[in-house]
Order: sequence, then structure tokens, then C-alpha cells
Amino acid sequence: MTIVAKSSTVWDQLEKIITVLAQLCILLMCLDVLSFRMGVLPGFIAVSGLYFMFVGCVLLCLAGFALLVYRFIAFRRVGTEFILLLLLLSAPIVARLPAFGYGSMLPSYTNDVSTNIYSPPEFAYAAALRSESQNNLEAQSARYSQGLASQVAGVESLIVDMPLREAFRRASYVVALEGWTVVKEDLATGCIEAVSISPIMGFESDVVIRIVPISTNRSLIDMRSSSRDVTDDYGLNARQIQRFLSKYRAL
Repeated sequence: MTIVAKSSTVWDQLEKIITVLAQLCILLMCLDVLSFRMGVLPGFIAVSGLYFMFVGCVLLCLAGFALLVYRFIAFRRVGTEFILLLLLLSAPIVARLPAFGYGSMLPSYTNDVSTNIYSPPEFAYAAALRSESQNNLEAQSARYSQGLASQVAGVESLIVDMPLREAFRRASYVVALEGWTVVKEDLATGCIEAVSISPIMGFESDVVIRIVPISTNRSLIDMRSSSRDVTDDYGLNARQIQRFLSKYRAL
């Protein structure tokens, strides 16, 4: 009986520790996001902090669910507050899971992605919109030229059976659907430049879409997405291109 009592006390203490650390982790994660959005933290520090807190969420969730399994097997009561806290803690993990698919395929410090690495679409206005402290577009252009397009499914040039004007109109429509801020649309060159903002952290990326006619009724669409503040986007730009092309094909 004494051993059981001590064991119960250990598990109770573990629950308290997990609860405190989980609340702290969630608080720090919220402060990290707010600090970046308010311009207090630079991008690389905000992303690094978010990454370590994400790892903390994973470890705490594993410990928490192990505790729940023990309580269930031992027929011990589990507090509703503790379960709700674990669900809240697991939300960042669920939101982050799609990015894991790129971990083994993307080069380190990827922040500039194009469907065409040999002749990527060029930005005409993005450089003027970036401050000196933000990423340099020329440096990024050299960085992503590592066979990225052939390594990530869905990040590839798109050929459509429609003339330039119609292909351009549809691209402009998808840009509006994505909620991106249009910088310039030029039918003569077939280029659309826009700025996208990630929903949580507010990371800004410059996007350029290039549409080239290859025959009277066929057009080639290429796209490039480039982060302004972060050196490693954890697949954000690749997913952005995939999402755009997926919506374009669905029209």
C-alpha cells in the first residue's frame, strides 16, 4: 500500500509539472508571435523560438498522453482541465504536421522557391519593397537553385490549354482567392507580382507569376515565392506554390 501511495504521488506531481510547463510553453509561443508581428523580434529569432517551443509541445504532449494512458489503465480519474490543456497543446503540432513532409527533401535554409530553377521568374518590384535588413533576392536566387523543383511534388511548371489572356485572367482570380496584395499586373509581359502574409506569424513573402504563350491556345505558367524575413521557411513557400497551382487546376 505504501508503494502504491508513493506511485500515485509521483504521477500527481508529474501532472502538475506538465500542466505548468504546458501553460508556459503556450504563453511563450503567443508572446513569440506577438513580438514578431509588433516588430520586436527579427524573423530568424522568432522562427527559432517557435521551433524550440514546438519541440517542447511535442515532448509535453507525449508525457501528458502517457500519463493519461496510465490513469486509464489504473482506473484513476483524469481532470477535464488537463485533457483540454493537452488538446490545446497539440494544436500547434497538428498545424505543423504538413511541413514535416518537406524536411528530408528541402535544402537547408530554403526561403526562395520556384517552379523553374533554370529560368525562374524575375521580380521587378519586390527588391524596392524590401528593407536592407531583409533577405536579398539575388542571394536567395542562388540559394534555391539546388534541384528543388524536381524534389517537391507539385512545385513544377504548369502548361494549360488556353491563350495568354485567359490564363492570365485565371491567375489573377486565384491571386484574389488567396487574399494576396497585388503589387503589379502586366498582361503585356504576362507577369503578376503580389505579397502574401502567413496567417499566424505574419511572415511576408513576395510572389511572382509568369505566364508565357507557347502556342495560340497554350500557355506555360511558372511561379516563384520568396520570404522576406526568414532564412528557413520550413516549406511555407513550397506549400504556397502547391496551393496556388492546385486551385488554378481546379478552375
